[in-house]
Amino acid sequence: MDRGRGRAQRGAARPVALIGAGLGIGTVLLVLVLGQRSDDDALRSTRSAEVVPAADCLAPEVLDAFGLRLDAVLATAGAHEPAPAAGRVPSSFSPVGAVVCQAGGTLRDGSGTWSVVTATTREGTATAIAALQAALEGAPAPVAPSGRPSTCSTSPADRVELWLVDSMGRAVRPQTPTDGCGRPTEAVRHALDALTVTDQSDAPVSLVAPATPAPTGR
Repeated sequence: MDRGRGRAQRGAARPVALIGAGLGIGTVLLVLVLGQRSDDDALRSTRSAEVVPAADCLAPEVLDAFGLRLDAVLATAGAHEPAPAAGRVPSSFSPVGAVVCQAGGTLRDGSGTWSVVTATTREGTATAIAALQAALEGAPAPVAPSGRPSTCSTSPADRVELWLVDSMGRAVRPQTPTDGCGRPTEAVRHALDALTVTDQSDAPVSLVAPATPAPTGR
């Protein structure tokens, strides 16, 4: 009787041991996955931005960040190449200004009302550009305990996509730290405001409301 009871107890202990082993393996796998994600995040944060021939506020990746897509009527093959991923500004790249892409505006023509993306070129002294670069390298602003500040603006114009440009017109997409509302941090906004606006243009993106045909007389 005692031997049978011992075998039963050992048999009951096996599933518990297997469950414990399974939990241990699961914990190890979770740690490995989280570690891999941390490594991927670190890689993205240290990857150098690619230098391209020119800044483009209508590049597909820029429009996608605004939730927009270029109207087929306006799309021209090869006119707007894909934009490289944002990254660290290469040490060999010497910016003299920035191109700020913003959405939220509209314009009207004979076809109707279009959503637009505004491209604003800003330039400044070497000191002002250095201040902008320093602000871009700063950490994101802390988020409020609630997860989102109560003072968030809902204006689409608060979201920007940024390019830095050098004296030859070449450009890079820098990583831009943002606050809890998804806007550039206050340090970045102040650094951009310190630069001088040298050019600004609106480019139509998608037709929001077609023009209403004028009534014809009888």
